Amino acid sequence: MSNTNNIFGDSLSLYQYDLTAVNIAQSRQTIYKQPVPASGGLHALGPDGKIYISCLYEYGYPYADTIHNVYSDNLSVINYPDNLGVACDFQPFSFNLGGRRAYWGLPNNPNYEAGTWQGSPCDTLTGIDESGIQLPPRINVFFHPGFEILFVNANNLTGKQYQMTVYDMNSKIVINESGSLNSEFYTKDVTFIGKSAGLYVVAFRTEKENLVSKFIKE
Repeated sequence: MSNTNNIFGDSLSLYQYDLTAVNIAQSRQTIYKQPVPASGGLHALGPDGKIYISCLYEYGYPYADTIHNVYSDNLSVINYPDNLGVACDFQPFSFNLGGRRAYWGLPNNPNYEAGTWQGSPCDTLTGIDESGIQLPPRINVFFHPGFEILFVNANNLTGKQYQMTVYDMNSKIVINESGSLNSEFYTKDVTFIGKSAGLYVVAFRTEKENLVSKFIKE
């Protein structure tokens, strides 16, 4: 597990946590810490097994047309996320976006202009009836250290009533809300200003789903 932290004008830091450790919070290792004019954003696991990290260049959103530099035009890459310490091979600002630019976010929509994937059997399939296919429910959480905001997103939900609960390391409930779902999606931005640093668990439940994720507030 990895986590970024940065305030503009300070150092951009990347920490690694061993999720198999008895004490996850104490397993933290500093993978990268450099003063750079960029603020760390979302992490996403790619189909190649690498983790890609976006950053917002300190110029801010939206960039002017003239803003193109190593921070705005590249993603950072953790080549071997399951390896501990320097063996994870973190390469900052190394994946060029081919003229596109990064902010804090990483979209999950497909790139329909990518063309065919050579050697993939998916490019040869035709006439697939996708009706009735139900994707499994998922939850994604992201904590932004600069704004101290927790972003919670769940999708492919089939339940109609939900409860979203956040627990601290001592299993104490720090946030609890419930309500009705009008679609298969749920999204919530929760302020964490004033909350203690540490590991938190997010539990999202409906009458049909039980989803759990974790995050760390520095």
